[in-house]
Amino acid sequence: MWFCPPEMPGVVEGSSVPVADSFFRHRVFFWRPVGVWRYSVRCTKPDCPAKEDEKAFLYRCGYSSTVRPICDINGWYFMLTEVLACDACRKAAKVSQGHSISRYLSWEANILHQLAPGHRAVFPAVLTPRRGVDKAIIRLMRDRTEGNTMAKVWRQVQESHCEEYLQRKDLYTTLLIQYNQPGKVTRMFSGQFQKPPKMRKLPQPRLLRKAYLISEAENIEDYRTQIMSVFGKVLKYDSTRKVNILTVLTKCVITTIVLLLLIIIIITATHTQCRKAFI
Repeated sequence: MWFCPPEMPGVVEGSSVPVADSFFRHRVFFWRPVGVWRYSVRCTKPDCPAKEDEKAFLYRCGYSSTVRPICDINGWYFMLTEVLACDACRKAAKVSQGHSISRYLSWEANILHQLAPGHRAVFPAVLTPRRGVDKAIIRLMRDRTEGNTMAKVWRQVQESHCEEYLQRKDLYTTLLIQYNQPGKVTRMFSGQFQKPPKMRKLPQPRLLRKAYLISEAENIEDYRTQIMSVFGKVLKYDSTRKVNILTVLTKCVITTIVLLLLIIIIITATHTQCRKAFI
C-alpha cells in the first residue's frame, strides 16, 4: 500500500541537469481494504433496502480523485483510496427518487470501524475534513506532562520539517554548483535551473489538537474496558477481603465458643470433685 519515490540523486551524471522534482518527492499511501484484503463491508445507510440481508456487501466502484495530504513528523505524504458502493441502494435509486446511490470512501470512519483491530491499526493517520495527521504525531501528544503542551509538539514537528526541507534543498543546490563549475563542458549547456519548491506550510496547533481529540474519541471503548477492568479488580479485591474477614470472624467465634465450653467443663468438673471431697 506504500509507494515510495526513488532515492535522491547524489552526483551529476553526464550532461543531465539536476531537476528539483527529484529532490522533493513524497510518499503515497493507497488505502484499499476491500481490493487488497477482500474485506466484506456492509452499507451503513439507515434506509438501505439490504439492511437485513446478511449477504449484501459493498462492491468496489473505482478510485477516488481526492488526494489527502498527511502531515508526518518530518514531512508530508499523500493518501489515496478506493470508492465503495451499495448495489441495493443503486437499484432502489432507479425506482424511487427518495433513495440515493450510497458511495463511500474506504477511509471513512463507518468503514474503518467494520475492520478488525489489527487491520485498522495499519491505517497510518487520523483524518480531518481536509487534511490528516500521522499517528506518530498523535503519540507525541499523548504524554500530557507539565511543559509538554500542544504548542511545544507543534514546534518540534516544525523543526523536523524545516531540517528535512533544508537538507533536500542543500543537496539540490550542491549538485547545481557541481554542474555549473567553471571549465566544465556542462557549463556551456547551463540555462535556467528549476527553482526548488517552497516549503509546505505546517498545520496550525489547533488542527493537531483536533486530530488528537478525534483519535481519543475513537479510543473511548478501550478506555472504558480498562476502567471496567480496574473497577472489577477492585470489586474482586473488596469481595475477597470481606470473605476473609468473615472467615476470620467465624474462626474467632468458634474458637471462643470452644474455649467457653472447655472452661465450663473444667469448672463443672472441678466443682463436682470439690463437692465429692467435702462430702
